[in-house]
Amino acid sequence: MKALDLNKAKRQSFPVTMMDEKQTVFNLVMPNAETIKKLQTIYKELQNVINGDDADALDACYEVAAEVFSCNRMQSKVTAEELKSIYAMEIGDLILFFNAYMEFIGELTKVKN
Repeated sequence: MKALDLNKAKRQSFPVTMMDEKQTVFNLVMPNAETIKKLQTIYKELQNVINGDDADALDACYEVAAEVFSCNRMQSKVTAEELKSIYAMEIGDLILFFNAYMEFIGELTKVKN
């Protein structure tokens, strides 16, 4: 049997171009299981965020988004505050991001099964 070298395994990434001056690109990769659970939970809460019913849910969305953005090829850490200030992400941007990223995760999951 041939040896498996995970260092050479091709991992798909999801490039996201930010709205900062430099148009920073984050090549996001699959997060760990804990982050996926948080993402699935917050994804269900998006309607409350859209309606403006829950300020805590909005903060949680930014926190989870920061955790997801921190799962990138460059291993750069991103904070919720940076998403709001440096990268100028608003609620609508978060919703677009979460929808697209969930689609990316779904595609990766289909490929693995």
